[in-house]
This record gives sequence, structure tokens and C-alpha cells, in this order.
Amino acid sequence: MDTATAPSVVGRILGTDVAGMFTPEDYEAFLARSLTYDAEGRLPGADGYIATHDEYWLAAEAAELLAVRQAADGQLTRFTSEGATFEVTGADWATVAARLRGLSPLARIRAAMAPTSTTLPVDAGTGYDPRSQGWPHRVRGGVIGNWS
Repeated sequence: MDTATAPSVVGRILGTDVAGMFTPEDYEAFLARSLTYDAEGRLPGADGYIATHDEYWLAAEAAELLAVRQAADGQLTRFTSEGATFEVTGADWATVAARLRGLSPLARIRAAMAPTSTTLPVDAGTGYDPRSQGWPHRVRGGVIGNWS
């Protein structure tokens, strides 16, 4: 895929005419951030790597940029005319970007590689030691947090 074909991929996935909303530089950035492993399993930068792009990630990058621009522009969402009130909401591009990333094979790989433990073990003690009035507290166990 290149900057000439990227607009049609973004338009097809987002289902709206957004291709003209991005510059060639935007598409180059989307392409760079959507690189993924190639058919042989090589990662970008490896010897023999063939540039391969994750289309969902590419479209998510586009949607995320639209979300940023939409937030920066501000929008009229409610107006009244001759006694009638109208309210219009724009597309939630941030949610679109998050959902597209969820469809990406890269998201499944990330989830599979995520640690199963929610604790962060350390070698030394943690916290403030009130007896010696110093850091770290070497008597307590070696767990910084236990998040769930």
C-alpha cells in the first residue's frame, strides 16, 4: 500500500467520504504507524521485511486524527430557528478509532502478550520507612501495587 491507495482504504473502512480531508503527509504518517509483520512473520526493520500495513490500524489512525481536529474546531450542535429547535451530533471519531483498533490483528497480538498478573514486583522494599525516616521501607513486601 502507498499514499495513492491509502485514501481508498480509509474511505472504504470508515464508510464516509473522508479521503479529501487528509494531506499526503497525513497518509504517510498513517502508513508508517500501521506497519505490521509481513507474510513471513518479519517485523518492520528486519532483514528482508516487505512493507505490510494493517488496514484497520490505518483507518483507526485516520479516525483518531479526525477526532483531534473535531475537538479542536468546536461545533454547533444545537440551534433554534422560528420556534423549532434542532440538535445534531457529529461522528464520534475517537470511538471509531478505538473500535477499529480492536478489529486489528495487532490488537489481538497485544492482548495475547499482555501480562496476566496485575502486580508489579520489585526487588527492594517500597514506601517510606517511618522508623528510619527514609526511603525505601525495606521491611514491607516487594509489591508496588495490586490493581484489578
